[in-house]
Amino acid sequence: MEAETTTTTIRSGREEHLRQRRNQIVAPLVIMAAVTLLGIIVMVIGFSSRQVAIVANCLSVIILLPAVLICFVPLVVMLGLTFATALGYGKVGSVLSSLRNAALRGHILTLRASKVIARPVIAFNQRFASMEAAVQRIRNKPSTTSATASTSVALVPLKEETHDAE
Repeated sequence: MEAETTTTTIRSGREEHLRQRRNQIVAPLVIMAAVTLLGIIVMVIGFSSRQVAIVANCLSVIILLPAVLICFVPLVVMLGLTFATALGYGKVGSVLSSLRNAALRGHILTLRASKVIARPVIAFNQRFASMEAAVQRIRNKPSTTSATASTSVALVPLKEETHDAE
C-alpha cells in the first residue's frame, strides 16, 4: 500500500511537471511563433502585389530584421535549451527518481518514528496530570481521618519551598 502511494505520488508529480513545462515554457514560445507567422501571412494575403513589394521593402529594413533578432533568435535558443534539458533529464531522471523515493521513504519513517516516540510521552503526561489532579483534590479536602491527615501532612510542601514561592 505504501509503495503504491509512493508510485502514485511520483506519477502525479511527473504529470504536474510536464503540465507546468507545457504551460509555462512551450506554450508561450509556440504562441509567439504562430502570431508572428500569422501576421506575415495576413500581410501577404491582404495586400496587392505592389503594396506587398513596398511594404516588404520598408519592413525588411525597419521591422523584420529587428523582429528576427528579437523574436526568432531567442525562440531558437529556447527551443534548443528545452530539448537539451529534456535530454539531460532523460539521462539523470532515474537518479533523481531514486533520490526522491529515498527522501520520501525517510519522510515516512520519520513520521512513524515520531508517532511511536510520542505515544509513551503523551501517556506519561496524561497519567502525571491525573495524579497531579488527584493530589490537588486530596490537598483541598478537609482531613477527617488519621490516614487522610498523615497523607495530607506528607504532601504539604517544606518551609523552604513556601519561602521560595512567596
